[in-house]
Amino acid sequence: MLLTNPNVDAILQTFQAHQSDHWLLMLDYDGTLTPIVDRPEDAQISNESLLLLKRLAHRPDTTVAIVSGRSVEQLQQFFISMAGEPILLSGLHGGQLFDLATHQTLLSPDPNYAKIIDALANILDKKVLESNWDGVIVENKTYSLALHTRMASTAAEAEAYHFFSRHLEETAVLQKGFRIQAGKKVMEIVPHTFHKNRAVDALIQRIQEKYDNISLFPIYFGDDETDESAFEAVNRQSGYSIRVASELTSTAAIQILSSVKEVFQLIEKLL
Repeated sequence: MLLTNPNVDAILQTFQAHQSDHWLLMLDYDGTLTPIVDRPEDAQISNESLLLLKRLAHRPDTTVAIVSGRSVEQLQQFFISMAGEPILLSGLHGGQLFDLATHQTLLSPDPNYAKIIDALANILDKKVLESNWDGVIVENKTYSLALHTRMASTAAEAEAYHFFSRHLEETAVLQKGFRIQAGKKVMEIVPHTFHKNRAVDALIQRIQEKYDNISLFPIYFGDDETDESAFEAVNRQSGYSIRVASELTSTAAIQILSSVKEVFQLIEKLL
């Protein structure tokens, strides 16, 4: 017997009562499909969770999309066993889109972004090494860059963020089409057009074009500040937004689930 909190049952009842032809289920990756871990490469989704997503994606009335700040290339490694399955991967906060079913790239970033990011990553890697900022990780995502500090001391985190921000200002990187974005123990530089709300809008448009005159119910699960714009976008489309948070937090999401476990409890009940 599944033991759930009242939120899971309340969300389930809302979904079941909603009159629509098709569901667009969009899920963030880190903190939503997998628990947050110290090292980004260790955030492996379980086989059991993959099976539930696969079953959900095979429902004729449902489209499943993963919307993440990770690159599509990283997501493909986590979903390597799902190649050929009807799941869309939206990477880099909406800057990339890939279809696992057809192995087709549907959206790619401007290649000029990669040159700027690569140069910045080399400078940061060198600075982290010289400064002995233990626990500070520079992640080059080709078209964006993340500075992770989950394993760093408070002092190292502050120094790394200060250097990162100052260097971006001194080199005018932000005037070259980029912006700074803060998350959970991470600071990122991403192209200014990369936002999860744009990912949501693009996915909704894609499904509406694929299924003409369809009544669509968009649903978004996320756990971070970077998901807030996606919540707002879904809400504007009369959809449903869910934030995964272990404690009450200010959010645009309609409902809160407390853990990754509850996300999959809800998915299992839907199935």
